[in-house]
Amino acid sequence: MSKSIRCDLGRTNPLGMRAYYPLITSFLCVDSISTSKKIWHTCMRNLFDVAAPEGTLILTSLGDSGSYHVGAKCFPSANLDRDELYHSLLSLGFKKESIFVSIAPLEEEEHTS
Repeated sequence: MSKSIRCDLGRTNPLGMRAYYPLITSFLCVDSISTSKKIWHTCMRNLFDVAAPEGTLILTSLGDSGSYHVGAKCFPSANLDRDELYHSLLSLGFKKESIFVSIAPLEEEEHTS
């Protein structure tokens, strides 16, 4: 990776300039913009628009969750399940054979002082 770039996925041109990248990563970002699946899909389309042809997208998202907490702060989540994610990627133009969806269960840890 040579640099990270900030963007606004709510905009049609999220970078403010036309550019295409061979590798795009997003870790718990796109699905944490809103609880709306429609907004999530729009943001994913905008993210996909900056991917180079035959580029790679590595994405992590919360599964089946409407929100998550970090300390006392609550963040939204689009509450997507595996099938919704898969079919959304197909509708965005990803090739069926290029999509790999893996679910990793998260174990909640209790922290006591």
